[in-house]
Amino acid sequence: MRQRSVFTVLMLRVVAIVVMLPVTLLAGVYGLLALGLLVSFVVEEAVLSIEDMLRRVGLAVLLGGGWFGIVTGWRLYYHFLKSFGYPRWSKWAWAGLLSGTLCSVILLVITGQLFMLWPLLGAAWLAGLLLNAGRNRRSA
Repeated sequence: MRQRSVFTVLMLRVVAIVVMLPVTLLAGVYGLLALGLLVSFVVEEAVLSIEDMLRRVGLAVLLGGGWFGIVTGWRLYYHFLKSFGYPRWSKWAWAGLLSGTLCSVILLVITGQLFMLWPLLGAAWLAGLLLNAGRNRRSA
């Protein structure tokens, strides 16, 4: 078990407050709007074009993938607060980080909003911690 440095724990808390908390709050607000839009699509009885169907499926995939990434980020945050060991669920952690990163990049390309770069900071920091924990596990 590697000893935790004060700097790493402090940076982990800063990333949680400055990056992960605002992203989670905004995802909650916009996620509820997207969920309402998806529900309205279900009750709508119009004939749809293939483009409309693909947009709806894409919205559902972005909503699910984004929340998978956010939940994984918070799980990694709490895991690394307790210990810097490699988590047993590391494959899911990598999948969640990849999912959140892809959703953020897709939203950046679609919307052009530079705020979509913000979640990538948290994903990069957590991926670095995960890589470091994996390296320490192999060297021990």
